[in-house]
Formats: sequence, structure tokens, C-alpha cells
Amino acid sequence: MLQTVFAMAQGGIVFEHGTWQEAKQKAVKENKLIFVDFFTEWCGPCLGMAEEIFPQMEVGNLYNARFVNLKIDAEKGEGLTLKDKYAIVSYPTYLFIDPATEEVLHRSSSRQDMATFIFTGQSALNPQMRSPYLEKKYASGNRDRELLLGYMDYLASVYRRDELQKVLVEYTERKGFALTDPTDWNVFVKHINGVDNPQMREVLTNKSAFDNQYGLAAVDAKLFKEFNLVINTDALQAVPQFRGKDFLLQKNTAETFVRAGEYEKAASVIAALMADPGEFKEELCAYLKFVTRSILYGEHSDFWIKQCASYAQYVAYNTYNRQEPMIHYDYAVILEKLIRRIPDAEKYFPESIVKEPEDRTKGYSMRSPKLKFKPNRSKK
Repeated sequence: MLQTVFAMAQGGIVFEHGTWQEAKQKAVKENKLIFVDFFTEWCGPCLGMAEEIFPQMEVGNLYNARFVNLKIDAEKGEGLTLKDKYAIVSYPTYLFIDPATEEVLHRSSSRQDMATFIFTGQSALNPQMRSPYLEKKYASGNRDRELLLGYMDYLASVYRRDELQKVLVEYTERKGFALTDPTDWNVFVKHINGVDNPQMREVLTNKSAFDNQYGLAAVDAKLFKEFNLVINTDALQAVPQFRGKDFLLQKNTAETFVRAGEYEKAASVIAALMADPGEFKEELCAYLKFVTRSILYGEHSDFWIKQCASYAQYVAYNTYNRQEPMIHYDYAVILEKLIRRIPDAEKYFPESIVKEPEDRTKGYSMRSPKLKFKPNRSKK
């Protein structure tokens, strides 16, 4: 008898516990596809999906209604046979299977946010959005607009970036492509990244026209996202004004100094940003989180470690997402680094902090104790 593990308290996916044969019988009886999450006990993204995405109510509403859901450890029991049968080579891998024929109707993979994972499930229910259909049609030379749109969304969902770029080139070179078409604009917003491309140059040249068509907030949000990584402040200075441009000029100036190892100059710019981040406190926290992580490895001067400790504190005090432990982990690690540099620190702090604990787990880590270490399968 197939036993069901109920996750009603969280409202997330209800996974079945039982044999593959039992799952097929249940899916046939209920006229559903089988959704299989292939995982391993050492896979971090697998655990992340299990703890953060699968329990979401919106995810459960879709997957429980339309699929019989299974979690299969690819390294145990039936998982060993099914892994080979379905050529599973990376984790997590998600399969949507016809229970009558055992044919894979849709395949996806990788850690996904909630919106992407819901898109994955919805794609499995639409024959023209399933991965085998899209791949077969594309390989046969089909370049219909709707086919390309669906294929690009699929490639983005599984992080196949090189293939996505190839399809993007084909799509943007199609006759009739125009950013004034809302569908093509949406492709630009979702999939065309960076600032050195014809589409971005067109937007910068005709910004007011695009502001009028799509709204100032939408255009500025795209510009902010792409110019966030443009360290060349001269290039950034030359583009039209957009919301957040002045903030990015300061932030990217600081990053230029950080990369050059000119930490006192960087600290001066960052201090000005921290004193008055305006409406960009969240974006400043994201940047400072990136900066502080750089000192967790290698040797750094007392000055820069102290600065990064103050940045880590700023991030911890000003980030209100209590589900994001990394900011507090970084803060604690940097404080420990400072403590160990204090002469006679053992007079003021526990020896276990000064010298690291000997009788407990060595090394402060965000790795979950639920995760096993990946087996070493190298052949001698």
C-alpha cells in the first residue's frame, strides 16, 4: 500500500513513499503525470529545494493537483536502476513521466526559485512547452516565433546559457523584431543581458520613447540591473540619467578602488554611501555583502578587516529578511578573525574563539549537517 507523507502544515508538495510500480498505478488511476525529484544526500541544491521551495503553498497547490510526486535518492534502492534508465547525470534533476508508457514528457534541473519551479510544472502540462518537443522542433529547423519564445524560457529555467545566447541571436535577427513590440521588449528584459548589445544601445539612444511606451520605472529597472555590473564609471557617466545611476556611480567607483587594492579610497566612498544611501539601502547591503565575503579567504590588512567588519555589521543591522542567515554568518566569521588578531585576546575571550575549538566541529560553516559529502568516484 502506497503511504503518503502529508505536508499540509506547510501547504507544500505531498510526496509519496512507496515503490515505482505503486506510483505508476496511482498516477494511472488518478490520470496524472509522475513528477520525480532525483536527488542525492550530498547535493546542496537538492536540500535547498527540499527546504525552501517544495514546502511553499503555491508550489504545493500546482504539484499536488496535477502530479503524483516522488523523491528518489539516485544512489539507493530503485533509484540506482531509475537513474540509469533515465540517464540522470546531475542533481537535482526533475522528470515528468507518463505513467502508462514510462516516457519522459518533460525534463528540468538545477536549483530554481519558486516562480521558475512553478513555470517548470506548468510547462510539463503543456505539450508545446515540454523540453523534448521544444528541442526536437528546434533541432529540425523550426524557427517559428512562438517556438523560439518557449525554447528561450526553457533554456533560461535550466541555466543553459550558451544555448540561450545562440537562440537569442536567431530571435533578434528575425524579420520584424522590434523593441517597440511588447513581446520583444519582454525578451529583452528577461534574457538579453549586459550593456554592449544593439538592443541596449537602442534603448539608451531613444530612452524617452521607451519611457513613454513602457513606463519610466520599467525602463529604469532594466538599466539599473544591467549597469550594476559596469565598473567603467566613464561609460556609466555617459548614458542618460536613470533611477539609481548616481548610486551606481558611487558604488562602482568604490569597487574600482577595491579591485585595485586601494582600500582607504574605497572606504571613503563606501562611508559616504552608508551615511546617505537614500532609497538604495537594500542595494547597498547587497553590495557590501559581496565586499565583505572577499576577506573570508586569504590574508588582509588590519585596516581592511576592520572596515569589512563594520560593513558586515551594517548589512546585519539593515537586512530584514530573517530567512537569510548568510549575512549573520559572515558577520560572525569576520568578528572571529578580528578577535584572533588582538594581542592577549585569550584574556578577554574564550580560548575556543581565540584558537578555534578542539573538542567540537572544527570550522564554522553554513553547510547543513544533513548533507553528506560527495563520494569520491575517481578511477585510479
